[in-house]
Amino acid sequence: MENKGSIRAVNLLIRDWIRSGECRSEPTRTASFAKAKLAAKFEEPQEETAGQRRIDAWSRWISFDEALQTKEILGPNWAKARLIVHDILRDFHLGDLAFTNGSSFEPLGNRTSVACKLSESWTITPDCFELFAKYSYFHRALKHAVKKRFSSYCSKRNLNERQINRKLWERFKTYSEPALEIYKFKLYASVTFVNGNRYSTVPKNNKKDRSICLEPLCNMLVQRAVGLGIRACLKDKLGIDLDVLADEHRLKISDSNVATIDLSDCSDAISIRLITYLLPRRVLNKVLTCRSDMTLGPDDNYYVVRKVSSMGNGFTFDLMTLVLTALTRSFDATSTVFGDDIICQNQVADEVISNLQVAGFVVNLDKTNVRSDYRESCGAHYIDKTGYLTTFDLRWLKTPLDLIVACNKAAILSHVYGGSFEALRAGIWSYVSRTWLGATIARPIVDTGRPPSYELDTYIRYGPPLEVSPPKRVLRSIRRACQNLHKLGRISVAIAYLNQTAPASSSLKSFEWDTYFQYVRNGRRSRKIPRTALKSTLVARVGEEQIGFARALLPVREEVVWNREG
Repeated sequence: MENKGSIRAVNLLIRDWIRSGECRSEPTRTASFAKAKLAAKFEEPQEETAGQRRIDAWSRWISFDEALQTKEILGPNWAKARLIVHDILRDFHLGDLAFTNGSSFEPLGNRTSVACKLSESWTITPDCFELFAKYSYFHRALKHAVKKRFSSYCSKRNLNERQINRKLWERFKTYSEPALEIYKFKLYASVTFVNGNRYSTVPKNNKKDRSICLEPLCNMLVQRAVGLGIRACLKDKLGIDLDVLADEHRLKISDSNVATIDLSDCSDAISIRLITYLLPRRVLNKVLTCRSDMTLGPDDNYYVVRKVSSMGNGFTFDLMTLVLTALTRSFDATSTVFGDDIICQNQVADEVISNLQVAGFVVNLDKTNVRSDYRESCGAHYIDKTGYLTTFDLRWLKTPLDLIVACNKAAILSHVYGGSFEALRAGIWSYVSRTWLGATIARPIVDTGRPPSYELDTYIRYGPPLEVSPPKRVLRSIRRACQNLHKLGRISVAIAYLNQTAPASSSLKSFEWDTYFQYVRNGRRSRKIPRTALKSTLVARVGEEQIGFARALLPVREEVVWNREG
């Protein structure tokens, strides 16, 4: 692997820096906090403990579910929250079809693209079939894909598809919607029925795994439509846009009058009994229809669960936000919730926490800040009279992009706090090839009045400026382009990694649906479908501040040929 030695050396350097006393001896509170944050998640993965971590995670997950209870009488504020939920969902309807990232019930490994998901088994629970059939019938791509899958079903069994189509028409022609009934029949033959979702875990650290549940593919599509419908209602009724709310939360914590409340395992704490009480009947029916009421455990047995959903479900995040927003709004009309991240006024925070605990939620006191000079939300940290803190998480490096991100984080922290962070930055720089460092700028911009925001990937941006020259032919081309752009100064270049889209070599006509669907179903490449790939390129620094990708400055037919090791 390219740069494997540098990545390994930098990992060991950071590990030793964290273990040393130098890492913990810092005179200021902010620098000490930044160091603790940087060190918290950096550890070498231990595969030998993975099996035990999964067993422990399953034990915690199933025990939490078995203990999940909701009192019959929740109190007046939950009754008010119920009225708020009903008002928010008054105009609810399913959202658009959207595929989520990650895996589904069928194990696909790393093959989690839309094309791979649609080319494998379409899994679904029996309860969700009717709703998915009506939902997918009006989606042109899915409807076409079902017809293709039914044709494949017939050919594998040596069945005459035309004859079956005639018999289906004779059978359903008297129905009010014969085409829909025929579609349901073909869909029934195209899907694989399962009893529920499948339990899995993802690594959190060397001591603990995070539990998730992988949903059947067709259930997931309906779940995501329910989630998008809830999201649209929150935006229309309350003006809460979940697409930008995280940025708003980062700004709100600068107000010393607000409290931040964090919940543990919140996605597993919403019981069926609670949402039955809160949701209007027509929305509740859709939620219960598309959820998985059983989970396939690691022992290959199914378990009936009390929670409405887990992480991995398509509507978990949106439903969680709705429930918690309704409760906090019963106390504070200015409160907002992003997932399980709650911001409300200090004077009502204790009552909010009490009502959350009554409903079975577990408050994470370590990350809850009420009437405190420190607050955190959505990755931002704020201290009164100090401002926003510049902090970063850092995980064990595995790829060149991880190395680039680590270099940028170390350089920024060195500039902000100095001290041992500068020693860390210098140590990392000593293991990185000069051909990676030719586009750095001297000083990142730090504004404690706003949440920190930095571009960390693509190339090493921050740190002491170094001069790295490309071959003369490439240098002449860049200089000519810079003169035309009125950018004058000394030119230095570095290696960068950029997502580049390979354009389609010919256009896709409106009637060529089959070409597109064939690509989607089978994951095949098409000359008519644009593709995105991560490629190495050059980035140039002109003078001290002006930076641009060198390939964009070169003539179209000019090729950058450069020895990456300098």
